[in-house]
Amino acid sequence: MFGIFKKNKALTESLAIATTIAQTQILIGLPIDFYDSHFNTEFTNGYIFGLLQASYETTEKKDNQRKKLKHIENGYDVLFDNCSPIFFRSALSSLNNSDEFQEGQHAGVRDFVEFKNKTLARPTRLKNYLDTLAN
Repeated sequence: MFGIFKKNKALTESLAIATTIAQTQILIGLPIDFYDSHFNTEFTNGYIFGLLQASYETTEKKDNQRKKLKHIENGYDVLFDNCSPIFFRSALSSLNNSDEFQEGQHAGVRDFVEFKNKTLARPTRLKNYLDTLAN
């Protein structure tokens, strides 16, 4: 299912947690008629990238950039299916060039880490952002 992570149960579980956090907030945070026009923002892409980044970094102690990027790409595949290469490449190009992307990335990292450490019961930073767009 997750390519090179089949044998690493902890990474597979961590990725599943991250994608579930994102999917839940997307489903409850954005009315369907706003989906196309409001979902594809730098903040949203940064948030998802940050969630997936944190799911790798909090699980895998060795910093292997290639494996980390593959892990993040696998998360985009789970979330966006056929559109994943577009969102993933957009994330990579925005990584150091967009304040909004970096704000979203930090929010995603915080949500994942706080949720994993049980200091946050419900990650909502993406939902809260999406709510501001829908109003």
